[in-house]
Amino acid sequence: MDVPQGRKELLATRECSGYLFGCVRGLHLCFGYSFVVVAMSTLVKTASPPKTRSSASREVLLDRLLELERDNARLRRNIDLHTEKNDMSLRYIRPTKYDGVLYFEDYYAQFLTVAAHHGWDDTTKGIVLLSHLEGKALTVAGACNTFAEMVEALSDVGWQRRDGKRENAQN
Repeated sequence: MDVPQGRKELLATRECSGYLFGCVRGLHLCFGYSFVVVAMSTLVKTASPPKTRSSASREVLLDRLLELERDNARLRRNIDLHTEKNDMSLRYIRPTKYDGVLYFEDYYAQFLTVAAHHGWDDTTKGIVLLSHLEGKALTVAGACNTFAEMVEALSDVGWQRRDGKRENAQN
């Protein structure tokens, strides 16, 4: 290897547009110049050779690439911090199944809380409600066309009272 006299081992014989690239050992060729680097870990700015038009444009491009890399790293950090802080908002909360045995109003209050969390409109509420009904409740709501009709039909049907006895609102 042809290393100039008077240089320390961590310097290059000639720089590539003013930059030394890390994690390189041995003799390499960069834009027609050979350089020797011994175990550097980061990109290091060095004194540039006299600038020509092409080396100046290369340096501008390299500076822009470094700036973009720093911006990308900063964005990745911010996204990770935002995700950690708002982890609960990323979770999907499912409404429970409703079979029509207990009061619909109790279930409906819980369902509306979940719907508000997810920001559902009436169409989505109707689809999700219908998909979470079972048994008698599904039979009653299956004949309805809108969410409001489903809620009204499920509220009007006779259900079990809190003391366990059946009541019939249709009599």
